[in-house]
Amino acid sequence: MKHTKLLLKIMQHLHRKKEIRTESYLLIGVLGLGGILLIGFSIYWAWSTYTNQSVSTLLPQEKTIVFLEVKDSTLPTKLHENKAIAALLNIENITGLFGKEEGNIPEWIKGDKGIALLKGGSKEAHSVFFFRSPGRKQALSSFKTIGLTEEPLQKDKETKQFIYSYPEGQNLFLSFIGPYLFVANNREDLMAIQETYKGTIPSLNDDKSYQKTFGNLPKNVWARGYINIAALQFKEGQPVNAILKPIQEFATQFSWTIRKHANGFHFNTFLGVNPEFLSLNHKSKTKNIFNYGLSEYLNADQLAFYLGGADLSAEWQNTLETISEMNPAYGIILEGMVRAKVEKIFGNGISLRNDIYPLLEGEYALSLSSRNDETIGVQVLLKHNDRDFVGIKLDKLRKGFGLLAAQFSPKVKVVILPDGTESRELVADPDRLIETKEEYEGYQINCTEVEESTYGFCYTVTDELMIIGNHIGNIKKTLDATKSSDFVLSGYQPFRETLSHLSKVKDEMAFIGFGQLIPLLQKMPFASLAIPYLESLDAVTWVKHYFDDGVSAEGFVLIK
Repeated sequence: MKHTKLLLKIMQHLHRKKEIRTESYLLIGVLGLGGILLIGFSIYWAWSTYTNQSVSTLLPQEKTIVFLEVKDSTLPTKLHENKAIAALLNIENITGLFGKEEGNIPEWIKGDKGIALLKGGSKEAHSVFFFRSPGRKQALSSFKTIGLTEEPLQKDKETKQFIYSYPEGQNLFLSFIGPYLFVANNREDLMAIQETYKGTIPSLNDDKSYQKTFGNLPKNVWARGYINIAALQFKEGQPVNAILKPIQEFATQFSWTIRKHANGFHFNTFLGVNPEFLSLNHKSKTKNIFNYGLSEYLNADQLAFYLGGADLSAEWQNTLETISEMNPAYGIILEGMVRAKVEKIFGNGISLRNDIYPLLEGEYALSLSSRNDETIGVQVLLKHNDRDFVGIKLDKLRKGFGLLAAQFSPKVKVVILPDGTESRELVADPDRLIETKEEYEGYQINCTEVEESTYGFCYTVTDELMIIGNHIGNIKKTLDATKSSDFVLSGYQPFRETLSHLSKVKDEMAFIGFGQLIPLLQKMPFASLAIPYLESLDAVTWVKHYFDDGVSAEGFVLIK
């Protein structure tokens, strides 16, 4: 009996020991598998980080002025038929670099590529091309036929990362740095990129301002670009310097990204602004939240352009103070120019501050439309809270508008000067001024128009709106929209579709209908050059936001 109990205890002990051993093996196996997965993930993460390394980590901070990067040369399917747009990104644009026909260009060149401008001496900028290379051997084979009589590439053995060149032929230098192949006409530019890669000099990506600029933009994009506005420089005596200087005082950097969609492009931009200018930003006195409410009163038929915002008065004051911060004289000059223009149009009896500014407080909408006679219809909608007050101001403007007719319907008037001599001056021809008052949908429309021209000043006032335009027909369409929501901008399919891709509207927004814009551009010699690029586009909407460190814009371009 004792032996039996002892035997049972031994067997139970062995069984428990076997269970412990099995559990140990299982635990070791799990730990081993976890270790393998961890090592594999680490390798994958390291490789992915290396191959997806941004070119900004390789470009030298102090030398980089501009860079542009495109992930591939393909366009949304709908745009392939537009030859003008396709040519902008077509691979044939870089065939000159390789001296080959398009069909012989290697496939890897059609992928991720770009160009950077680096500072040179004497205020010059050097171009550097970069390509994400699949392998050194494959990439080098693409350059064998560029030199004179197929001159072979020569290695520069003075550096650890070789710089390849054609010693007797092309002034071309190549170097594999990180996952990229860099191609330049200047050897020193490639050496600077090599030093950046080794960490000897800081990269563009190390710049905190650059990080802030791109920190406000999407990461996974099709194309992106960057301009260091502060580093832009041109040779002395160039007219562009007069324009560039005030811009550099105001802004520091500009960056943008583009994401491809099946039916269009989603773009984001960010403008880095010096802090002292952003601190001037005025808030709207009305404290209204901008929800583009006036788009419900704009007829979408023939609408080419719409611009809307929460408070035009606050935006204008922001502009004046921003310009004055650069130079006090700038703000005085700008407001003086506007005042002179107001007096020229409406006469000396109109005060910019007393008659114009009070009308601009509150939400506004500016629209341009293509009329049936292919002339431009201009209309401004403004919200108000005092119908009698704005009615008096608008009628004062309408009466003063007649003075503008001297420019478009002039006649010569002979006057006798105090010394008895005759003088001739241009005055308005009253026979061509048409003044009308018409009741429509319960509202009175007051107009002063110049016969046989597109110039006019028409207005009406509802309980909520001031409606101002250059033609009575536009006023009537807007009044129709106040009664019915049929075919207004807020319900227009291209407007709604482009807007659906964007984040919440906060400060300002704009819309362009390209089908209606093209007829207007056809009469403008230089603007008409853009028509071939616009024919495949349906519409674009963009919005603007103010941040503590800059101004952001977001938009969507819809393809037909």
